[in-house]
Amino acid sequence: MSKETFDFSEALRRMKEGKKVKRKIFADGTYAYIDNNYLGTEMLMYNIVGRATPVLWLLPETILATDWEEV
Repeated sequence: MSKETFDFSEALRRMKEGKKVKRKIFADGTYAYIDNNYLGTEMLMYNIVGRATPVLWLLPETILATDWEEV
């Protein structure tokens, strides 16, 4: 059974609800979510093989992608 896919605006809305999302092209175990940084402000984060990394930039193909899905 295929998972529902959606665009980045829906992915961002779900991340703001505390859910984790990923793109179909991401390797297994890689997902995006929103978390508070050390200053207490929200940041978009990627978890790549158990290591959280802040996203400091987004490529246009990531923002325009419609293959996001909930983890």
